[in-house]
Amino acid sequence: WVLAQQMRRRAASLRDSEERWKFALDGSGDGVWDADLATGRTLYSPRWKTMLGHTEAEIGTAYEEWSSRIHPDDLARVMALEQQCHDGQSDHFIAEYRLRTKLGRWLWVLDRGKVVRRSASGRALRMIGTHTDISARKTAEARQGAYAAAMTLIATAAPLPDILQTIVRGVEVRSDWLCSILLLEADGVHISVGAAPSLPEFFNQGLAGLAIGPQAGSCGTAMYHGERVIAEDIETDPRWAPYLALARQAGLRACWSEPILGRDGVVLGSFAAYHREPRTPSTDDLSDIGEAAQLAAVAI
Repeated sequence: WVLAQQMRRRAASLRDSEERWKFALDGSGDGVWDADLATGRTLYSPRWKTMLGHTEAEIGTAYEEWSSRIHPDDLARVMALEQQCHDGQSDHFIAEYRLRTKLGRWLWVLDRGKVVRRSASGRALRMIGTHTDISARKTAEARQGAYAAAMTLIATAAPLPDILQTIVRGVEVRSDWLCSILLLEADGVHISVGAAPSLPEFFNQGLAGLAIGPQAGSCGTAMYHGERVIAEDIETDPRWAPYLALARQAGLRACWSEPILGRDGVVLGSFAAYHREPRTPSTDDLSDIGEAAQLAAVAI
């Protein structure tokens, strides 16, 4: 009877501990993973999945559910750190890297894990860890760094193409956008490409020399009206009809364009963010393209 009572108390204590742990994790907003390295089976918590935009049923228990989503530029570094844990060089895994979401965007996470069981030879058999969303911090750091780099170039009178490319790259590095800065020529009608390093060269050449107007895509229309133009789906936007074939060839489906205005309100050009799928901008997205357009205005 005494032994049975002790076992019941221990079971109740374990349940209480698990409930407190679950409550703490739910409150923190972290995603949890539990990897059985011997079988290759990993359990991912509901929060781990929703952080990436997935439902409970959309992610299974395969190791590749995690590894296949790591950004290519981060993959080798993350795998090396994990291997150190597997080989017994460390019991702790700590890394910051990007994971692909369901919508194809990149989520920055802080991944903290620990080896909780090893074989007699020291090989890791089980690891448990958490994912913390650090995207806001990473975005703020990237924005500050890009702004500082562009302002340094402006202050030192660097060539305008170098400054504009730095502005474009500074936005692209913190998003999955393909960006461009188009300039309005002195005649106030025709456009030239200021910077578009990630867009296909044939696409840039196809835009160079075109005239602005009320049906001139996103950028030409934004410059014509001096107002922001959002084409959530290029395929169905009438302003893109004259350039639809060019956009299709480049694999572009959405474009948000912000006019670049001088101090006196004169249109100098446009800043654009392109996407490979239809997309509606968020408030933060609109803030980002607005800031980029203002910085380009200072440079020009």
